[in-house]
Amino acid sequence: MGRPKPLLQYQGRTFLDRQITAYSELCEQVVVVLGHAAEEIRAGLEPGSNAVFVTNPEPELGQASSLQCGLRALAPDTGAFFFLPVDGPGASPETLRALAAAWRTEQPLLAVPRYSGRNGHPVLADVSLADEFLSLDGGRTARDVVQAHRDRTVYADVDDAAVLLDIDDPAQYESLLKGTAASSGKRVPSIAARIRWGLAALVLLAAVAGFVVPALDAARMRQPLESALQRTLGRKVEFREVRYQVFPRPGLSATDLVIPDDPDFGLEPLAYVGEMQAGITLGSLFGGELSISSVRLVEASVNVAHSPGLGWNVPRLLERMAAGVRTSGAAPTLEMREGRINFRRGTLKSAYFLNAVDLDLEPAGRAGALEWRYEASPSRTDRAGQGFGRFSGSGKWTPRPGQEGRLELEMELQRSAVSEVATLVAGRDLGLQGRFFARARFDGPLSRMELRGSMSLENLDRPGFFGLRGREGALAYEGSLNLAAEELHLASVKPADRTALPLSVTIGCTRLLANPQWSAEFGFDEIPAPALLDFSRRLGARAPDGLKVEGAVVGSIRFSEEKTLGGGVELRGASVALGDAGPVKLETAQVSFENAEVLLAPVVVTTPGGNRAQVSGKWQLDSESLEFKLATEGLSIEELKSAGSGLKAVEPLPALDWCRSGQLKGALQYRRAPGLAALPPEWQGEFQLRRGLCGVEGASAPIRLDSATFVFRGADWSARNLRGQWGSLTIRGEVSSRLSAARPITFRLSLDAAGGEEVDEFLRPALAARRGFIERTLRRPPPLPAWLRGRRAQGEIRIAALRLGDQDFQDFRAAVFWDGATIELPDFSASWDKARVGGRIRVRLGGEWPEYSVLGHVANYDWNGGQLETEFDLAVPGLRAPLSSRLKSSASVAGRNISLGEDTFRTLTACLDYDGERAAQRLRLNCLEAQSGGEWLLGQGFSSPDGRLSIELAGPKKSLRFTGTTAPFQIEPAAR
Repeated sequence: MGRPKPLLQYQGRTFLDRQITAYSELCEQVVVVLGHAAEEIRAGLEPGSNAVFVTNPEPELGQASSLQCGLRALAPDTGAFFFLPVDGPGASPETLRALAAAWRTEQPLLAVPRYSGRNGHPVLADVSLADEFLSLDGGRTARDVVQAHRDRTVYADVDDAAVLLDIDDPAQYESLLKGTAASSGKRVPSIAARIRWGLAALVLLAAVAGFVVPALDAARMRQPLESALQRTLGRKVEFREVRYQVFPRPGLSATDLVIPDDPDFGLEPLAYVGEMQAGITLGSLFGGELSISSVRLVEASVNVAHSPGLGWNVPRLLERMAAGVRTSGAAPTLEMREGRINFRRGTLKSAYFLNAVDLDLEPAGRAGALEWRYEASPSRTDRAGQGFGRFSGSGKWTPRPGQEGRLELEMELQRSAVSEVATLVAGRDLGLQGRFFARARFDGPLSRMELRGSMSLENLDRPGFFGLRGREGALAYEGSLNLAAEELHLASVKPADRTALPLSVTIGCTRLLANPQWSAEFGFDEIPAPALLDFSRRLGARAPDGLKVEGAVVGSIRFSEEKTLGGGVELRGASVALGDAGPVKLETAQVSFENAEVLLAPVVVTTPGGNRAQVSGKWQLDSESLEFKLATEGLSIEELKSAGSGLKAVEPLPALDWCRSGQLKGALQYRRAPGLAALPPEWQGEFQLRRGLCGVEGASAPIRLDSATFVFRGADWSARNLRGQWGSLTIRGEVSSRLSAARPITFRLSLDAAGGEEVDEFLRPALAARRGFIERTLRRPPPLPAWLRGRRAQGEIRIAALRLGDQDFQDFRAAVFWDGATIELPDFSASWDKARVGGRIRVRLGGEWPEYSVLGHVANYDWNGGQLETEFDLAVPGLRAPLSSRLKSSASVAGRNISLGEDTFRTLTACLDYDGERAAQRLRLNCLEAQSGGEWLLGQGFSSPDGRLSIELAGPKKSLRFTGTTAPFQIEPAAR
């Protein structure tokens, strides 16, 4: 038409200017939503408009999106709003006022203008419906909301043809302008005009009759009407009152009509009818039997029932009507308008029904064949007021005496949103996008009808239907319908005249009308994996959060209400990611489904790091129980941890959190069954870790593992044949964890060499920071870290060479018990300068330094030709060198055959007291006794600040004096 429709001129003004003016006189706010050619439209309007202009950023999404843009711009105090497309000059101000008056008076949700029985624009909607309009998506339109609230809609009959006007092409626009020109000049009555006036007079006369005739008393016609209906329907009927009628055809009307059912089908009537309009042959009004030429049912509710062994009630009724036609020769037509058809099997009503049914039934004559045309909207009782698409068609039923009648039925489903039909079948919106329409033909007896048809898919411009973005295609199908058994079977067939979609569909339904049980099988030929995963989720299947799958799918999956899943597919050229993990690559993977269980056959995957592993498993959709197996010849620990982190429902692999890197070789299995207390989540299997870097909680530095074999049994684990380095120390042995034990961590470790500084460094995280003056003064103990409070471990340790201060020990062995801030070595042993050292060691942690205390003994220490034995008690804060300045000790010494100079002491005993913090006499020797040559000598000794040692012994006959050093410990006779 050369320019946008809103700018088309009519009576000197554009369509849009006319409508802005009309609505501004009645409404407080006028919102104009512009899309394509927005700037051109704004520039072409009259200046000074008080409308609010809004631009739809996505006009290609349709009129619903423009309506939503306008609703978002409404003032907060809006009570109701008009909405309409600018496709014509608009309704008259009188029409707008009539709609507003109807809304104020009757307070409906919607007010709709009606001209000559047809609904038009604009629609006046209560603001309470705004949220429903704003939630429209997936191809649904404003009409869907209007249809859903027909029971709360008032229809205003107006004399304004403009409410139906929709200018879509130049011819319509030209016709509009010619009509305007004709009405603007002087008109001269013509023969045609006089004919029109005559017709108008007849219409006026008919209108008067339409008001007057129904007021006449029609009580005398009650019994004839009952008899006529009984002859037509083959059974008695009941109604409240009868009236004469002129429209839609001369005859009688009855209100509150009840058509009873055959008693074999129960007590519930076949139909309730708000009003029945019966057309009567004029001759029968004045004598003889009343003859019905037509029956029109308004607001009828029909109950279609099935009884085992009897079949359906409607065919039985039709057979009686056909018999009546053959007997009487009368064949009245039957119409139903805005009716409802319910379905019942025995006493159980179906969740499905047909709404807004328009039916025209025309008996074909004495042959008894019945033909009809129909329109209806399938609906569900749990989605009241909502129709799911609309279908129409025609049919023919031919009775065959003694046999099942034959049904021929043509059906066409109008273009509908895929989401609507999915909601109809599944009872909920599955989020499927796109639109489709379908045709079907039924032919045969009710118990074995053949079915053929096709379904066309279009506008698949959003994901959700097997990933067919931007594609259009068709599915031809064929099948069978057994209404007696309530069974439906459909299967897609490849169309011969167009490219087939990469999927096939087989659908079955039992207990079709009363309690439908649906099943479907989808066959895939290179379907995108993400689309299949999304579709499965929409059907209720639950997959791990964050699962992403790429690739193509070949195979089939069965869905049913009794068994959730079945079938199997092959995933080709795929990559799989879980959360932040992956993606892993795989050439092919076999996935099978059985009830609520998904099984993955063993498949080799390649990780982003180029490593390979074999994976298999199964997943329970309903309980979310999980089991999988992993086998690898080389997988990095980072990749395994990353994959595990993506599985939110999978507990981390025990001990693996301690390790940051390394290569794994071995096999693992994981089982998880939520809700079963007897089956806690658990890992099983073993793997070898090589070149690993693992941190031990509470250790100051990680351990570099050359190799270790990890074995897992549920929540328990062990690391065997462990070899590694911590700092400069080489460690071998094993570590295990048993959560049920009093001390969960057990170990057996051996070290080639260690020093006191390394022991202190290992324990450093268990120490407190240096305390301030006030804390030291108040002797306030520092808090222990949480890991230290919870530390419970026991084991054995062996150190081949241990250096403490300036002393070297060999073959140090000890049992170790670590409980919180205390470490106990109850029975250690070691070799020291050819002597054996043993005793008990206690380490207290949590202070600024580890506090070591030792209660021990030295046996068979060779010294100066004899042997010494010592029992000692020492304490030292930390093992860093030198120890002598911090060491405190007391000891008792006993010797035999000790030679000092020219004297040999058969026995020698002493009490030793050492305190490294004393400025003088750090070492004191008390209670010194010695036996030499049959004489007992007594004495004492002490050290000087320079480390020199002085000892004096005295007896009845002689006195001895010795000197020496404390480090190294040496004694010799003093010079005389």
